[in-house]
Amino acid sequence: MKRIQMACMANAFLAATIAAHGQGLGQTEVAPVTLVAQGSEPRVVVPTPLIPTPPVIPTPVVPAQVSTRRLQGFSVVLLLGEIQGGGTPADGLSTPARKALADLKDFLPYKSYRLLDTQWIAGKVSESRGDSYDVGQLRGPDNQQYDFKLWSLGGRPHSRAFYLTTARVGREGTSLEESKAQVARVAALEDAVLALRQKNGDKTAELREAEADLKRARQIAEGPQTLLQTTFDIDAGETVVVGTSRVQGDKALIVLLTAVPR
Repeated sequence: MKRIQMACMANAFLAATIAAHGQGLGQTEVAPVTLVAQGSEPRVVVPTPLIPTPPVIPTPVVPAQVSTRRLQGFSVVLLLGEIQGGGTPADGLSTPARKALADLKDFLPYKSYRLLDTQWIAGKVSESRGDSYDVGQLRGPDNQQYDFKLWSLGGRPHSRAFYLTTARVGREGTSLEESKAQVARVAALEDAVLALRQKNGDKTAELREAEADLKRARQIAEGPQTLLQTTFDIDAGETVVVGTSRVQGDKALIVLLTAVPR
């Protein structure tokens, strides 16, 4: 009889515990209740409720934005920057070119700009080792010719390399007689410059003109000289100031490049 009473009491206690536990938790899932007999008295063990773990929602991966604008070509602009001047941009410049110069006004010491020449580059004309390049020529001050080369670097769609050199005049395809004449002209101009310095000093317009002629003659006789060499990134619709190369004390050549979209 005593065993039956203990079993009934345990069952009643178990039912009451389960009911109370369920009312307190509402809709929460309840783990099974375990009845453990220890000695002569039963003991009910109620484990911690099993709370379901919320599912892990992965963060969506947003693909990187890649420019889809296609290039139509490049506009190459050669300017002459001067420290002296009225502070006005060169006539004939496009709006993007004017903006590019305005953005760099605190970094460029030049007050005025004169448009010397422009060239249009469309498509690829040569390829080598996966890279491609376009070539052209620009006319500078006093009709001085300059060669340029614009490289598109393989595997880097927005990267470019730009080279500006004096023109290849009097080197390739020049006969021996023409080469001798160029050397003789350099020697004659050197004598003329020396005579003008001894006669009139170092600050005359005639001397400056003779020195400019001597410089050009030396460039022709010695071959092309690199004036500008740089690498940069540019995307369709952008205009960048590629670089500057000083040609005289207060003047410099400035190259602007615009990537024109389709």
